[in-house]
Amino acid sequence: MFRQLKIASKLILPTLTLVTLGVVLILLFIQQQFQTSVIQHTQQYLEAITYQYATFVKAELETPLSEVRAIARLVEITANPTEVVVTRQVLNTQLKNYIEKNPTIFAVYLIFEPNAFDGLDSTYKNTEQYDTTGRFAPYWTRTQMGVGTVEFAKNRLLDAYQTLKSTEQEEILSPYLTTVKNQDVSLISFLVPLFDKQKRFIGVAGADLLVSSLNYIATVHLTDATDTLLEVYAEDGTIAISHDKTHIGQPANALYYDEQILTGISKAQSFFSQRTLGQHTFLTYGMPFRIGFSNTSWLITIDIPESRLMATEHYVTRSIIALGVTIIIGTMLILIPLTRRLTKPLQQLNIYLQHLAQGQLNQKQDYQYTSQDEISELLDATRRLQTGLYRIIQQTNAIAIGDYHRQIELLSDNDQLGLALSNMTAMLHQANEKNRLQDWLKTGQTRLNECMSGEQDKYMLAKKVIVFLTRYLEMQVGTLYGVIPAKQPTTLKLLASYAYNQRKTIANEFILGEGIIGQVALECRPIIMTDIPEDYMIIRSGLGNTTPRVLLVFPILYENELKGIVELGTFKILNNDHVEFLKQVIPSIGIALNTTDTNQKMRDLSKI
Repeated sequence: MFRQLKIASKLILPTLTLVTLGVVLILLFIQQQFQTSVIQHTQQYLEAITYQYATFVKAELETPLSEVRAIARLVEITANPTEVVVTRQVLNTQLKNYIEKNPTIFAVYLIFEPNAFDGLDSTYKNTEQYDTTGRFAPYWTRTQMGVGTVEFAKNRLLDAYQTLKSTEQEEILSPYLTTVKNQDVSLISFLVPLFDKQKRFIGVAGADLLVSSLNYIATVHLTDATDTLLEVYAEDGTIAISHDKTHIGQPANALYYDEQILTGISKAQSFFSQRTLGQHTFLTYGMPFRIGFSNTSWLITIDIPESRLMATEHYVTRSIIALGVTIIIGTMLILIPLTRRLTKPLQQLNIYLQHLAQGQLNQKQDYQYTSQDEISELLDATRRLQTGLYRIIQQTNAIAIGDYHRQIELLSDNDQLGLALSNMTAMLHQANEKNRLQDWLKTGQTRLNECMSGEQDKYMLAKKVIVFLTRYLEMQVGTLYGVIPAKQPTTLKLLASYAYNQRKTIANEFILGEGIIGQVALECRPIIMTDIPEDYMIIRSGLGNTTPRVLLVFPILYENELKGIVELGTFKILNNDHVEFLKQVIPSIGIALNTTDTNQKMRDLSKI
């Protein structure tokens, strides 16, 4: 059946099938790679954000722990006196002052081993604020008026006390509900062990915080993502901090069963997952962290809406699908009419392509095709065309980046396109060089005018001018002479120089007609000398008895009046651009020198 199809159909069907298959495979591969990359970057992004929040939460929770450490160190000092004995009353007074001055702390307390503080437990037993043993375990809170009040430490703390006694490590208790002053409160306890001089355990110092007082942490945004959800889980899975206040104090498995969160808590390991909260899907990253020197780990989770993080992936996926459909439809729209147009004039097109490969773009299709294998010759002509166009593309790209030195290889003597491109390259090169020269001239003029601007004396002006000219024109040495006012005969004096060593044997003043300087001053026209042989003649110039390769001496005129001489010497080949530059800037130098002379005359007259 395929053999019975027309050549147009034979070209369209396989080509369209291959294009469609290729496009689909390529786009699927691109989409898969992009999706993998997005997931990796999303996980890295979430990990970085979670680390920021974990560091912040850790710092906030370690603040009260640091306070307890300070209290513990103070108590250890007072409990191990050298000369002064600190009584229970004194220590209670210190705790009372502390709780009254720190409103963020709910309670502060001490629990000593029996008779470990002062050995007077039996004296205080069954008295107010003590139990039947007289053990020193004050628990200080505040009244509604902010006044410190004390009671005996509760059972919950006594249970935790036994844990610290066995581990001798700091401990942060998970949120728990207790009753203080006939009021139910949810607390987090920070406990630090106490030791005597022999490093023996003697008790515990601690502080309690209301769990609700920490929930401000959930409202802090460390990034520009305002829709971030934060939760902090204690080591037993109790939620200590949450974006949802109803979650605080609840066990994680009572709200939602999430295996990765429970595993992250129990095994203290990080995880990255996707979960649904309400009607929205979130990407979650969990990270364990330790508070102080405790042996237990807490867990922080950060949830960010998947729609925000994966918006780019969804957009790219839709774009890839749209691109694939567009390519396939575009291929069909191009392939079908193109095939129909190509098959009908196939013989004439073959001959035309042969001439096109020779660069004859104006050839007409007014002859018949005579070859027995039209496809073979068409391919041959196409290959030659490809080679020629490739060379033209190379030349065009070279022109585009400013490379005008590449020479195009003509396909034949009749290669009109190649000749035109070659001529265009030459013209562009010439125009580019002209523009470069104009930019160089204008830049130099502007910079020289900046040097000459402002009020300055003749010597300062001359120094700036000769230094600039010598450097800008890359000369080796330069001098600038000015006319000495009211001196006859007219005499020119050295005003400034560059890389010039004044010596007694070298003249610094010239009269009209004396040496090259005087001759230029006399004729008021420049003298340019090049390639001077050493034994040809000795030139007496302001540079001494030298034979430079190039010597440029230009008069400085203002309204046909001689103002000075510029002399530049170099051992390089003469550059006509330098001569043109001097011709353009000499009038500006003349104006500047005349202005300086005029200003000096005005200053002299003002002194009379």
